[in-house]
Amino acid sequence: MTTSDTASGGGAARPVLTASAVATRLPAHDLDRARAWYREKLGLSPSEAREGGLLYRVRDGAFVVFASTGRAAGTHTQMGFEVDDIEAAVRLLRERGVVFDDEGIPGLRMVDGIVDVPGNYPSKGTGERGAWFRDSEGNLLGLGQPVGGPSHGGPVSVVRGVFSAWRSGDRAALEALLSDDFRFFSPRDDGLDRAAYFEVCWPHHEELAGHDFVHIGEVEPGVVTVTYESGRAGGGERFRNTEVFTLRDGLVVEVEVFFGRTVGS
Repeated sequence: MTTSDTASGGGAARPVLTASAVATRLPAHDLDRARAWYREKLGLSPSEAREGGLLYRVRDGAFVVFASTGRAAGTHTQMGFEVDDIEAAVRLLRERGVVFDDEGIPGLRMVDGIVDVPGNYPSKGTGERGAWFRDSEGNLLGLGQPVGGPSHGGPVSVVRGVFSAWRSGDRAALEALLSDDFRFFSPRDDGLDRAAYFEVCWPHHEELAGHDFVHIGEVEPGVVTVTYESGRAGGGERFRNTEVFTLRDGLVVEVEVFFGRTVGS
């Protein structure tokens, strides 16, 4: 039976649940402990409370933490928060004492607790970045940031999708974000076209230990600047670079890289 099937007993087809609201329910063995944890670690206070339950509302959605004699298994994601900047969210929550899962997902690369997940729903983008942690009651919660595609977040999201593809080694995702007339410039590369970029630059994607953003933002329509710190996957000195991305119709048409200093020098 689908949400548009008829109610029991026959009659004209009418929607049953399509107009309903959805709210997550999270069990808590100790409701007072859970309330303190959500306040201190996530900065969330209940919008309403009743005996045995706490109702939380965020920008788009709601969830309830309720008193339960059972315990959460914590073996699968029970609720996710969709954020615009997952690095900033992870950093802030760590500062508050949240401990993130460091086991990762088999077959997917994890950098600093963040996993690059290939693929996404078409309306969301071309990929997703995720991180997971448990609350005081053992419920497994996730952070998610859709990346890629002009349909979510505009030019900055597209640029994040480029870095995500580099981290995960997803060439197909990267190809989908670059225009046919793409050009790449750096102190070592004078205007590589799309084919030359993949021939010369792409083979080095496994050598880098991710990118830690210092700054990312759209400085003028269709132009995004990124400053990041990175290093070699095997360790050693880290460096700071800045890249300027130019976009047209949701695709990257040009990247110019400026090599920076060794971090700490």
